[in-house]
Amino acid sequence: MNGTIYRRPATIPVTNGTVITLKCGDTENGYTTYTVTINVEGEKLADVESITLDKTTLELVTGKTATLKATIKPDNANSKEVTWTSSNSSVVKVENGKITALKAGTATITAKAGKKTATCKITVKEKPSQLVLVTPNVVLSNTTNGTQVSWKKVTNAKGYIVYRKDGKNSYKQIAKTTALTYTDKTAKSGITYTYTVRAYNGNVKSSYVGKSILRLTNPTVSVSNATKGIQVSWKKIKGAKGYIVYRKSGKGTYKQIAKTKSLKYVDKTAKSGTAYTYTVRAYNGSTKSSYTGKKLVHLTTPAVRVKNSGKNVSLSWKKIKGAKGYIVYRKSGKGTYKQIAKTTSLKYTDKKVKKENILIQYEHIMAQQNLHM
Repeated sequence: MNGTIYRRPATIPVTNGTVITLKCGDTENGYTTYTVTINVEGEKLADVESITLDKTTLELVTGKTATLKATIKPDNANSKEVTWTSSNSSVVKVENGKITALKAGTATITAKAGKKTATCKITVKEKPSQLVLVTPNVVLSNTTNGTQVSWKKVTNAKGYIVYRKDGKNSYKQIAKTTALTYTDKTAKSGITYTYTVRAYNGNVKSSYVGKSILRLTNPTVSVSNATKGIQVSWKKIKGAKGYIVYRKSGKGTYKQIAKTKSLKYVDKTAKSGTAYTYTVRAYNGSTKSSYTGKKLVHLTTPAVRVKNSGKNVSLSWKKIKGAKGYIVYRKSGKGTYKQIAKTTSLKYTDKKVKKENILIQYEHIMAQQNLHM
C-alpha cells in the first residue's frame, strides 16, 4: 500500500446497540475484520400533559358497540398506555376503548394515561321494540249514563287510550284505562261524536280507527191508567227522529208495541189487573237511545150505574180486576172534582147531591158519569 486512503461512503440505519462488522484491507496484504457496537444517545421522555377522547358523549341502544379513540400529548410522553374504566359496568362495559351497551341507563367511561384522565358520558336506550299491537275494534252504544265505548282485549296490550272528537275538531284523549269499556258521561244529546281507542305497551301504540254515534239520552217515561188503556208519555229528546215503545208483562221480555213521532202513546190492549212494564227508546236512523222501564198495574175504568131516588143518588159498579178499592169524586156544574168517598164496596149512595156530576176513580183511573136531575 502506498499510504493512499480509500473512502467509500455508506449509510447504515442503526438503533442503540446495533453491531456493525467491518472488513478492511486488500487482496495483496489481506483483510482485517473489525466489530463496532453503535451506542446512540437516548432521547429524553416527557410526562403526560393531556389525554383526550374523540367523543365526550355517546348514545347507544342495547346490544350495540362503539370504539373510543384516545390521544395522548406530547408525542414523546413517557407513557402511551391507556387504562379504561366504566362507572356502571352493568350498563356499559369497556375493553381497550371498545364499549358495549348492556342495558338502558347511563355510565361514564374514563380513559387514564399517566396522571391525566378524559371521560365520555354514555346513554343507553332500549332497543326499539318489534312489538305490534292490533288496532282495537270499537263498538259504540247509548246507555243511561252516557255513550259507552267498548272493545275486545288486545294481546300484549298493557292498557288502552280513549279519544273523542265532535264535528271537524281533532281527537282529544278523554281516558286511559286497563278495562275493556269506557262510558263517556259528558256526551250531550243531539251531538254526533267520533270515538277511537289505541292499545299501548310502553312507548308502543296501536293504530286506530274512528267510529261515530249520535248521542241520544234515554226518555224518562211516565205511565198512568187512562180511560181506554195505559198512557205512556215522555219528553222530547234532542236529536231524536222518533220513539219506539216497548212493553213486557211480569218477568217476560220486552216487545215493541209502537213506533211514533208523538210524545205519548196509549196501550189499548192492556188487560185489567195485569202488571206491565213500559219503556221508550228514542231513535235516529239506526241509532237508538238506552232505556229504563216503568211498571204499572192496569185497572180498567169502572162502568158506573146511576140511580136517582129523591134526594139521594145511588152509584154502583162492577168489580175491577186488580183494584184494591174505589174512590168517588163529585163536582157541581163547571167546578172541579172533589173526593167524597173511598170504599172497598161496589156501591155508594150520595145523600147530598142535587144536580151534580159524579166521578168514580180507583187507583189512578177516573170514570166519569154526568147526571141530570
